[in-house]
Amino acid sequence: MTSGRLVSPPPSSTRADKLAFVVSAVASPFLVLPVFLFILAVHTCGTLRAAVYQSAVATAGMVIVPAGYVLRGVRTGAVTDVHVQMREQRRGPFIAAIAGCALAVVLLALIRAEPPLILAAAAAVANGLLFLAITLRWKISMHPSTLTACALMAGRLVHPLWLLALVTLPLVLWARVRRGRHTWGQGAAAITLAAGVTELFVEAYLASGGASYR
Repeated sequence: MTSGRLVSPPPSSTRADKLAFVVSAVASPFLVLPVFLFILAVHTCGTLRAAVYQSAVATAGMVIVPAGYVLRGVRTGAVTDVHVQMREQRRGPFIAAIAGCALAVVLLALIRAEPPLILAAAAAVANGLLFLAITLRWKISMHPSTLTACALMAGRLVHPLWLLALVTLPLVLWARVRRGRHTWGQGAAAITLAAGVTELFVEAYLASGGASYR
C-alpha cells in the first residue's frame, strides 16, 4: 500500500484527471458533512459556543466514527482507499457510518441539542440503511448523495440560497465517473434516493411544528 491511495492522483494523470481528483476530495462526505452541520448549528443555536459544541457532537458520531473505521481499514489493507471504491469493501464502512449516526442521534438528544441537528442525524441513519441495502448488490455513489441531502436540508431549514449547491452535482458526478469510481446511473440514483429520503424527513419535521428558514 502507498500513501497515494490517500492523498494524490496517479503521477501520469492528465489535467482532467487532476481536476476530478480535486473535485472528489472537496466533495467528500467527510468534508461536506462537518461544514453542513456547523452551518445548521450556527443558524439554529442561540450562541456560537452552543453551535460549536452541538455541531462537534454531531460530527463526532456522523463523521469521525466512520472516518476512523475507514482510515483504519486503509492502514491495515482491508479497504483500498478513503473513498472505499470497491463495493465488496463497503459493508463495514456503511455499518460504521450508520452506527455513528445513530450514536449522534442519542448524544444530541442527551445534550438537548437543537431539533434540526437531531433531524439531520436521523435522516442520515435512514439514508445509510437504504444505501447499505443497495450497495450489497449494486455500487452507489455517496459523494453526490451526501451533497444532495445537505444542500436540500440547508435550503429548507437555513436559507433557500443553499439550494444553489445543487448546481455543482453535475461536476461531482463527472468527477466520480472520470475517476472510474461510478457510472452516471449510479450517481443519478444516489441523488434521487437521497433527495427523496431527506425531503420525507424535512416534511415530517415541518409538519410537526418545526421551523423552516427564517
